[in-house]
Amino acid sequence: MPNILIVDDEASLRLLLASLLEEDGYTVKTATSVPEAREYLRSQSFDVVLTDIILPRIHGTELLPDLTRNTKAIMMTGEPTIETAVKAVRAGAFDYLPKPFTKEALLKVVGNATTLKSLEDDRDRLEKLNQEHQRELERRVVERTRELDQALAEIKLSQARLIQQEKLKALGQMVSGIAHDLNNILMPVLGLPEFMLANPKMIENPKEVERALTTIMNAAHDAQDIISRLRNFYRPDLKPGLAPCSPSTLITQAIALTEPSWKSQAEAAGKTITIRTEFQDVPNVLINESTMRQVLTNLIMNSVDAIAAEGTITFSTDRDDPWVIIRVSDTGHGMTEKIRQQCFDPFFTTKGEQGSGLGLPVSYSLIQQNGGTLEVESEAGKGTTIILRLLSEQLAPLPDSAQAVPPPSALEEGVLSPLRILVVDDDPVSRNLLMEYITAMGHVPELAENGTQALTLLRQIPFDIVLTDRAMPGMRGDEVAKLAKRISPGIPVIMLTGFGSLMRHTQERPEGVDEIIEKPVSPAALDKTIKSISRTGAPS
Repeated sequence: MPNILIVDDEASLRLLLASLLEEDGYTVKTATSVPEAREYLRSQSFDVVLTDIILPRIHGTELLPDLTRNTKAIMMTGEPTIETAVKAVRAGAFDYLPKPFTKEALLKVVGNATTLKSLEDDRDRLEKLNQEHQRELERRVVERTRELDQALAEIKLSQARLIQQEKLKALGQMVSGIAHDLNNILMPVLGLPEFMLANPKMIENPKEVERALTTIMNAAHDAQDIISRLRNFYRPDLKPGLAPCSPSTLITQAIALTEPSWKSQAEAAGKTITIRTEFQDVPNVLINESTMRQVLTNLIMNSVDAIAAEGTITFSTDRDDPWVIIRVSDTGHGMTEKIRQQCFDPFFTTKGEQGSGLGLPVSYSLIQQNGGTLEVESEAGKGTTIILRLLSEQLAPLPDSAQAVPPPSALEEGVLSPLRILVVDDDPVSRNLLMEYITAMGHVPELAENGTQALTLLRQIPFDIVLTDRAMPGMRGDEVAKLAKRISPGIPVIMLTGFGSLMRHTQERPEGVDEIIEKPVSPAALDKTIKSISRTGAPS
């Protein structure tokens, strides 16, 4: 039952009020003054304080600040006026009870006070419970969010590892095949000179020497072609816009690029694979060239894996306006309907540890990004056909980024006056070969084996051209070019590097460099560049 504190200096009234309230079931404490009431309030809680306004020494309203939250105060007075009532309510009293009052009036006002006190206590309890639940919910949300973030980070890490494994696997296959082809190419490059040195009579025969040199030169060109095809496939695509491309050319490039895998490696594994092409007269397609090579390479590798011992991969082209259709069919083991429906799901694979499940999903995504579609037709035991639909150049707007590059104008041929050329290269074989090229052209070469030596010569001798390697220990060719221009501002600088093609594609030109030539360079290409730069001069 509610606890009531009665504060009144009249003993008879105090006893009467206590008797009436206890009779109605309340628990009652009485005090004669404000100090005594405060002692009670410090030791226990009350639901209602029923106090006289006029008390000895301290006014009854002075007790109101000592009440706890929700405790209701009822002010009593024997001199009821509007002024005293207003004063009591403004001081924080719940109600005002003028003396004398009836039992019914007393019980009614006390009952209202205890009811309101109970409701407010319930409200506070529920608010506190709600706050506790809110804090618990927030704690759980934070904890769950942390768990989800950790799980997401683990998933991304796993995906990155799988993608890296796929790249390494593809790189391993590519390197293995290229190593096989390069070893075959090196047979005449290494074998013929050794055989001729062991048989001096062959060296005395000009026709034999010419035949051997021609064979070696052809082998070197084949090696250069392999490296060029590999670089074309992996070169970064800084402008991924669509451009008109020949489907047959892209397919032919992909077949040549993957030949070590579908031919040499397959034969070593006991497979015999033939690739056929059935090209129709179709228009160019709008596609990102690098993307398309990647897709076609993925499809070839998938078909190679699907063929167990002997089979054929067939590329065909057709036209269905506004689409150009490319079909890649193989005579491999095919797919069940269930596997066919799942083949575009990332990380789904039937190859076990040998596959990552990323080949077809990546190809599908790349084709979609380029405005095309990719479909799969397959039946278990009857092979698989991949159908690519790509927009025709003739029936789709050409993107602004796909601008035709005008062919370079032919250089005027002619004989130059002898030039003094500074050759900077840390490799003695390359350095001496360049010296022989330049001497044969009628120019005067000066050799430096590092950047420091080159800059010293530049300060001492007036040169017409600087020809520098890029990758050198100590001072790189970039720094040589920049400092050469500071020493001799008008001097043309040619950079000779194995990264020439990549630098031109990415439009990278180090400060101070006027022309870039790719290694290995032929005498004719070097002569052409020297003539060009000597006529145009270095930019001012």
